[in-house]
Amino acid sequence: MKSPFNTVSSTVVTTILAGLLAFGASVVLPFGTPDLHGKHQYTQAPEDILVLKGQEVYYQEGCQYCHTQGMRAEAWEIMRFSDVEKLGYFPAPAAQADLFFSPSVRGSRRIGPDLSHVGIKLDKAALTSLLQSNPFANPKNPQFDMKTGNHSYSYLFDQYDLNPLAMSWKVRWLMNFGLPMNDPYQRSAFPRLEGKSRGEALVEYLNFLGSRQTGYEGEFYQ
Repeated sequence: MKSPFNTVSSTVVTTILAGLLAFGASVVLPFGTPDLHGKHQYTQAPEDILVLKGQEVYYQEGCQYCHTQGMRAEAWEIMRFSDVEKLGYFPAPAAQADLFFSPSVRGSRRIGPDLSHVGIKLDKAALTSLLQSNPFANPKNPQFDMKTGNHSYSYLFDQYDLNPLAMSWKVRWLMNFGLPMNDPYQRSAFPRLEGKSRGEALVEYLNFLGSRQTGYEGEFYQ
């Protein structure tokens, strides 16, 4: 008669191994065989490595909790506008749109505006001014601008701890997964991030969102 202990032990071991394999597949498969044929906005790494750092700041500040980046339209928008794609919404995110950005920060709930194309709506000066907005007096939340409804992120422009070494390691990690980056791009983290603030990195990232799409459309569809 087979011992129940052996059956339980084998079940536990099998479950653990299956879990590890599933986790490994979820990490490796999205990067293992990226479709990088042709030239378009989703197969080219951001020209400025400061953009990658800005995405980290975006994630660290929790921007994804109030802003989406190309999520499907909400039910009330479909009822009101019918064809939401004509109004600039993109219900289905394009394949590999987040290939160079990890973790993905698509967002899960839109409290503030969608930021997927903010780069073609506001330039760097406007984005900087918005992030450095001078809030009205609000005793409950002094960082909140009661006039515009924006939070003030002026403190980000006083923080210069961008850690270029960690960014260099991140680029190397992405390269190991087959993304089209190179050694000069990895080394550019040191001079490019030197003397830059977290606020400047965030501005570069926001300015990047959507701006590349117009360039490629102009190149191929004139």
